[in-house]
Amino acid sequence: MPALALTTFPQWFAALVLLGIFVGGLVPAAIMAIAQANLLVRNLIRPFYRNLSPSTETTIAKWASAVFKFIALGFVFATPMTYAIELQLLGGIIILTTLPAVFLGLLTTRLDKYSLIVGWFVSLIASIYLVLYANHFKTLTTSTYSIYGHPIYIGMIGLAINLAVVAIGTGIRLALHK
Repeated sequence: MPALALTTFPQWFAALVLLGIFVGGLVPAAIMAIAQANLLVRNLIRPFYRNLSPSTETTIAKWASAVFKFIALGFVFATPMTYAIELQLLGGIIILTTLPAVFLGLLTTRLDKYSLIVGWFVSLIASIYLVLYANHFKTLTTSTYSIYGHPIYIGMIGLAINLAVVAIGTGIRLALHK
């Protein structure tokens, strides 16, 4: 997108487009930094220091958020651009295979929790392997896998594997408990 803006639009408009992309990337990054700081304070620091005041928790969370932002910024500058594209291809697949374990686990108690975890793990490993296999274990350029001549998004294959493992595991658990 940045290259398209730079080659297509006048310089002043391309600058506005690049600014929009920059701000569009900062907002989710800031929200994630705040979220990780709150999770860090509430789930890791508070259990060890039970008598922390709310203002101390807030101060720790602010510092953790700032540190996390600088680590992320360092990662952006230290990571080659080809890795960024590879991480983008893998990121969508990883998120898609993680969603059933999170949302179905929160939505219903009928599904076996161990099957959700195993389904997530199996689909994650299978999806990453399929991405590597589809790219001949070289630089990632595609996130599709051809089945009977039709390209299919590997995230959907991983999602199907995940749901199949969850269904089979839950069925086995129900059969054993009757």
